[in-house]
Amino acid sequence: MVSAPPTHFSQQHQRLIELLLSPLFGLIATFPEPLSELPTSSRSERLVQRTCQYLLAHIEQRLTLKRISAHMHTNRNRLAQAFRQQLNMGVNAWLRQQRLHKAYRLLSEGTLSVQAIAERVGYPSQGNFSTAFKRQFKQTPQQVRRQPGTTSGVLPTG
Repeated sequence: MVSAPPTHFSQQHQRLIELLLSPLFGLIATFPEPLSELPTSSRSERLVQRTCQYLLAHIEQRLTLKRISAHMHTNRNRLAQAFRQQLNMGVNAWLRQQRLHKAYRLLSEGTLSVQAIAERVGYPSQGNFSTAFKRQFKQTPQQVRRQPGTTSGVLPTG
């Protein structure tokens, strides 16, 4: 909590100090709480939330659980446990789901090649991408591309 400046300053000085420090205190208030200070369930929630944000921001990269957990300053077991506890699925399953849903949206727009979309969502191999896509949505990327009305933004549940 921010306390008022000392009273031995003039009102003008106090106001100037408040004006100068107010943005700083507002910024500090936006910092996330250290995970160690949160209750266990909140720590897991926050860890999963931060990890999901990181994964979405780096969706095109080759991400391993080791690399992800190192970036999140936790160990692989802790991260995997938090995901299972909060999302009922593993880190890689969640990431694959996000990649494939993004690919579905990109295919629906119809502007990029299947290979370009595969690379954009983290699949260097178009073959692996197509296999995973078909497993998720029960249709190939080419079939989705040819479907009329796929730009509605509604993804199949697969």
